[in-house]
Amino acid sequence: MLQSFVPLTLRNLILVAVLAILSRGLHFDGLADSVDGLFGSHDREHRLAIMKDSRIGTFGTLALLGVVLFKVRALDLLSGGDRNTALLLGPVLSRWAYVVIAYRAVPARPDGLGALLVRNVFFRELALASGIALLATIIVGGGKGFITLMFTLVFSLGVMRFCTVRLGGVTGDTFGAVGELVETATLCLFVVLSFTSRQEIHTFTARF
Repeated sequence: MLQSFVPLTLRNLILVAVLAILSRGLHFDGLADSVDGLFGSHDREHRLAIMKDSRIGTFGTLALLGVVLFKVRALDLLSGGDRNTALLLGPVLSRWAYVVIAYRAVPARPDGLGALLVRNVFFRELALASGIALLATIIVGGGKGFITLMFTLVFSLGVMRFCTVRLGGVTGDTFGAVGELVETATLCLFVVLSFTSRQEIHTFTARF
């Protein structure tokens, strides 16, 4: 309905805003707090204190702007099936990443959402979540989806390792940050894969 009188970029910005509202902004809040804490101090305890502060610093602001800009621009460049697939797989893979991290990580604090997730995810939950994510990814996304799933796995474990070194473990904020980053990365990766596919098709047809 909006296509006839609202430009594409503005529609995409509205879409990103709606998705943020549906999650009550919790993932954006986690992203901002995590980036502020992880890069805002050289001391572990001070990093954790920064993350509990409700105020947003420079690093957090830049992270929020970056995520919104990358999401909107990626949506500008995606169309048709790839756009719909990326929009569907982003949330699926981000939730799967939570389970992967919770299974492998240790909590940075003895209480809070991060500790609750870590203590309640076992192999059964990991296997179930991984099976659902793999099935959904292959059915909906095919080869591109599988590549995105593998990227999500490596990226999530990398973030978990980074948080462990910097914070001594993960927190609820870092889970929210991973969710936003995985969704953003999914959109961007589909742009790259779609562009690569078009280039390969063009190269192949140019030979004849």
